[in-house]
Amino acid sequence: MKAIIHRQPNILCETIEMLYMHYNGVSFEDDKEHLQKKYGLIFKRDEMDAIIKRIDCINDICGEIMKDADKNDPRLSYYFKSLDGKSGSWWDYCPAAMLALTFIDPGINGFDEAIEYAKSSRRRLFNTRFKLQGILPSGLVFTTTEISEQSFIKQLSELECSSVYKWTACELFEDFDSHMNELADLIRPFAEKLECGLEANRATWKEIYDYWEDYFQNHSISEFRRDLTNTGGAADDNFEELHVNLNIVAARYLRSDFELFANARAAHVFIGTSLNSSSRIMPTTSDIQSVGRAFRTLSEKGKLELLRTLAFKRSHCTEIAAETGINSGTVSKMLDALYHLGLLNFERVDNKFYYTTNLENYYRLLDSARELVSRPLE
Repeated sequence: MKAIIHRQPNILCETIEMLYMHYNGVSFEDDKEHLQKKYGLIFKRDEMDAIIKRIDCINDICGEIMKDADKNDPRLSYYFKSLDGKSGSWWDYCPAAMLALTFIDPGINGFDEAIEYAKSSRRRLFNTRFKLQGILPSGLVFTTTEISEQSFIKQLSELECSSVYKWTACELFEDFDSHMNELADLIRPFAEKLECGLEANRATWKEIYDYWEDYFQNHSISEFRRDLTNTGGAADDNFEELHVNLNIVAARYLRSDFELFANARAAHVFIGTSLNSSSRIMPTTSDIQSVGRAFRTLSEKGKLELLRTLAFKRSHCTEIAAETGINSGTVSKMLDALYHLGLLNFERVDNKFYYTTNLENYYRLLDSARELVSRPLE
């Protein structure tokens, strides 16, 4: 497996993330606080200092660009406001992400080239009728290893997700080129300024590009996925190339297409500049509020029982729904919540996602709670 590190940021991706933050009240100060809480006991002091320096740099760049942006612009609000009506949250569903991030490529750095790549990718998908698997905040999920006899609209209607997401996706993808052209015209001025700002501060991200280049010279795809995401896949060893770029604006997020829009030869991944190989999904170990949120999640009906079941056997969403009598949409939300707490592992086998309980992280959560309760008050 050959890892190719693309050292120029994907301007379309970075611009969408910047505008999403602006229109949904997401701040870089929140990012710093989150990282301090989650990894404060894991990262070394110099590692955390370097992360904070990078976040402060992109904060200054984006703040200068967005200071005069009109938050009441109706078209920009349409494309970037969260469909869930939330604010202050990374990542929620929004039309711009559905359009552009479904077809993002870490090796295509130019703004206009990325726009044209998205439009041509959409035509290829619809002409071939690759199977639609779902909708994520980072875009629609297709598999290029399976063909569907059903139309896009029919596949969309059968997804178990919010009707708002489905209707929005239908509107966008049925007239994809027009929406993509409108989005490009709206955000191009912001993209041009962001590209200049990133280029002027290019040295800020050199160290983290170097870090991942060194990492992939000594680690496999399977090791990378296990280290950072608690996931694995039977096809990992079949990938001939891994294309890697950074998330600079969305500094604490990792986006990959191992299970989503990959073929058998290449995979794509964007790695947040605040992450390193110690950034595995796990419960917070140093923050009482986060541990409390984890326990509130576990107190909801069915989640603890689900963890107990998956501690003894692996299973997938449809199978769990059939065995428990719970609606598969509800099961999917439960699995997603537990996975993002770091309490589940998953792997894909024959187009199904199989989950198991991550007992190591579960015990770590319990240890964290015990430590916090026994710690003397200051």
